[in-house]
Amino acid sequence: MARGLVWNLVGTATLQGSTFIINIAIANLLGRRVFGEYAIVQSTVALFVSVVQWATGYTTTKYLAEFRSNDPARAGRLLGMLAVLSGTLGAVLAFLLLAGARSLAVYVLANPELSRPLMIAAGAVFFGVANVFLIGLLAGLESYPAYARAGLIAGTCTVIACVIGARVGGLAGAVVGLVAGGIIQSATLATLVANETARHGIAMEFAGVRTESNLLIRSSLPVALSGLVTLPAIWLGNTFLARQPGGYDAMAVFAAANSFRIIVIFLPSIVNSVSLSLLNNQRGLGDERRFRRIFWFNVGAAGVIAGCAALVISFVGPVLLKAFGREFGGGYAVLLVLMAATVPESLANAMVQLVHSRERSWLALRWVTIPAFGTLVLAAWLLTPIAGAVGLAWAYVVAWAVALVTSSLVVSRLGIRGGPLHAG
Repeated sequence: MARGLVWNLVGTATLQGSTFIINIAIANLLGRRVFGEYAIVQSTVALFVSVVQWATGYTTTKYLAEFRSNDPARAGRLLGMLAVLSGTLGAVLAFLLLAGARSLAVYVLANPELSRPLMIAAGAVFFGVANVFLIGLLAGLESYPAYARAGLIAGTCTVIACVIGARVGGLAGAVVGLVAGGIIQSATLATLVANETARHGIAMEFAGVRTESNLLIRSSLPVALSGLVTLPAIWLGNTFLARQPGGYDAMAVFAAANSFRIIVIFLPSIVNSVSLSLLNNQRGLGDERRFRRIFWFNVGAAGVIAGCAALVISFVGPVLLKAFGREFGGGYAVLLVLMAATVPESLANAMVQLVHSRERSWLALRWVTIPAFGTLVLAAWLLTPIAGAVGLAWAYVVAWAVALVTSSLVVSRLGIRGGPLHAG
């Protein structure tokens, strides 16, 4: 656990840190309104990539961790199936964004100027989908040093590309930088994946993958549907805010404050990522005692880390927000409300790991994801016209409180010792 946390921290910190640095740079270079437009484009890319992030990324990590030790041949077939699925979905989603960019900008976002940046962002969608699969593969092999190297290279190059792009080409140039960073990350990850799979004696096979297609229904489909609920709900919340009078300025303030929420949940998300691989590896080995210990460590660590980080950022928030520019100082109230959402968010994400590890992802979809993010959409729709960015922040608090309650109830129903580990 400690080894995985350290290396995963390096890789993810570099990638998330590069996003944070890019946000600050664009806010200072292009101003608050353009930064709000960039935040919407970035959110749209995340919306499209989320489908594959939950489907192929999670499934790759889960089943590679489970079968890499006791059935390498099956692990190779699963990788072949998921590679084909990832490539197909990436191409389809990129084409959909490219074809629908103008309609999305004009009729949904009420900003025709976003048409060109959204079309460029289709490239970021394609390579983002590929990167999700490759990162999930490295996580399933617990090859965190390789992931750390990829993060260092890709994060540094993406910052340079986006800053140069923003200086030369404004918003469109910044989005070109995102695409360039995605290409570099894909090339780096692909090289490292080839080395790591060879080291573990796993060969990606494309023959006979139909025999593994039942996993798509049992595991990939419900988590893909979770992605289809989660990120669209977040995107709709952003859209409700952007469509208000002065909405793109408010969106910029929310995006700046939300950057610090992402920083708070950063460490708990790393613990979750490592625990996902470890939990499923113990499930494959049938070690229920270690399975329980990893689960409770994950939950406790998530709550403590998120709580401490939220307190620190709440205390120094006014200073941190000024990094985006003087005009962002008024976002402190938004930041405080978002900090209140981080502890229930981290705890709920940790609790639901047990549900997924027992292949009860349909249960998580019905009783955790849909209620929580349905609440987010409803609360954002009601509160953004009244309170703007603060209203959207409160929608996050309410939604993650619902997620914590429902995930706790589901885990209580399943029980930490509930049934054999190999039960479907």
